[in-house]
Amino acid sequence: MKLSNEILGGLAAIVTSLAFLEITIKLYKEKTSSSLTHLTLLMNILGQILWLIYGFRIKNPIIIGSGIVSLIIYLLLMLTKYIF
Repeated sequence: MKLSNEILGGLAAIVTSLAFLEITIKLYKEKTSSSLTHLTLLMNILGQILWLIYGFRIKNPIIIGSGIVSLIIYLLLMLTKYIF
């Protein structure tokens, strides 16, 4: 079975977008965020913003969609870091 570039890109986008979701849920449940550094979160947020800009420039819905989901997750992580 030949895997198309769109399917491969979609799978990669889903996996990378949801990678930090488990950490976000864990931090919320445990009410602690000491293991996360601000620099790591800021670098990930900046990276996602750059991916979003790139996705809009090349008009790629997979990159745009995964960038939005990832950015939301990283922003939730940052919010959790400040709350706990």
